[in-house]
Amino acid sequence: GTPLVYCQAGPGPAALTSLAGRAEVIEAGPSLSVPTVLDDLYRRRGAKTVLVEGGARILRDLLAANLADELRLAIAPFFVGDARAPRFALPAHYPHTSENPMTLLSVRQVGTVAVHHYRLARGTIPRN
Repeated sequence: GTPLVYCQAGPGPAALTSLAGRAEVIEAGPSLSVPTVLDDLYRRRGAKTVLVEGGARILRDLLAANLADELRLAIAPFFVGDARAPRFALPAHYPHTSENPMTLLSVRQVGTVAVHHYRLARGTIPRN
C-alpha cells in the first residue's frame, strides 16, 4: 500500500511536495503523539496490528501509556558502556513494575542474541 507519513499540523509545502505520489501525509494535529497515530490507524484505517520499532522516545510513550500488548526484547551478548549510546526507553512512570510484571511467553535464540517475548498486563487501543 501507500506509505503513511504522520506529522504535526502545517508540515509546509516542501514536505508535501517532496512526498507527493510516494506517501500519504497525515497532519496529526498540533502535537504529534503515539496515541494520535494509533487512534488514526485503528479508527480510520482499520489496522488491528501495528509493529513498532521505535527509538527511546517512541518506546517510552508507547509503554508508559500502556498501549502495547506484547514486547519482544533482543538482548545481545555484549555491553555498551558509552553514556551517549541510545537507551531502550527514556525515564517515565511505567505500568509494568515488580508488583505488576510482564509475563514471559518465550525466549528464542537468534544467533548469539536472546529474544524475550513478553505479554504485557493490559495493552489498550486509544479511545478518545
